[in-house]
Amino acid sequence: MEDQALDAVLHGHLRAVVPLLPGRCPLLITALLDRPGLTYREIAEELGISQGSIGPVRSRCLECARRLLAARGWTTGAPG
Repeated sequence: MEDQALDAVLHGHLRAVVPLLPGRCPLLITALLDRPGLTYREIAEELGISQGSIGPVRSRCLECARRLLAARGWTTGAPG
């Protein structure tokens, strides 16, 4: 139960920094958050980007989000 509460808080903070992310990050992260069941193929079609770029872009976007969250005193609990 406590883990679910923490996840909900972090999810809310992640949503707060999404608009501050660079480039295609807001679109990609929003798609991933709003519709977690989408495949990379579906995301690629929806966003008009290559399927092969989704993983690397996602990683860069999440790293930017981690930095923004850390600057605000929040942690995702992920190492690094």
